Amino acid sequence: MATYAILGDTKAIARGVYETTWLATVSGVGNPLNCSRLSEHTVQCVGPTGGTSRIIIRGSNDSVPSSATAVWNVLSTPTDGNLDFTNVTGGLVKVVLETPRSIQPQFETVTTGKTLSVIIVSR
Repeated sequence: MATYAILGDTKAIARGVYETTWLATVSGVGNPLNCSRLSEHTVQCVGPTGGTSRIIIRGSNDSVPSSATAVWNVLSTPTDGNLDFTNVTGGLVKVVLETPRSIQPQFETVTTGKTLSVIIVSR
């Protein structure tokens, strides 16, 4: 599997509320979202109908999350376990339990010709 850096786009949507969106057409890892000042995060994963997909939401407390030695762990929800989504169709919205320094999506599997998206709203 080739790994590509998938860039996220962050914008302020209200005072103190930020939305970051990653769109993936290939497998790879999204660039880290620095969220050390933000304590609440909601993740929405949207996938196409047909094909297979897998998105994992990971967190790190490393001071340099983009380094090759950074440690990333799968984040979880208060009730449903790990933020590891397989065959996402339509959309799923989940709350992130932990408050790491950085968050990033890992697009483990993306069906050729399809686009997956991850939207994280933080405040």
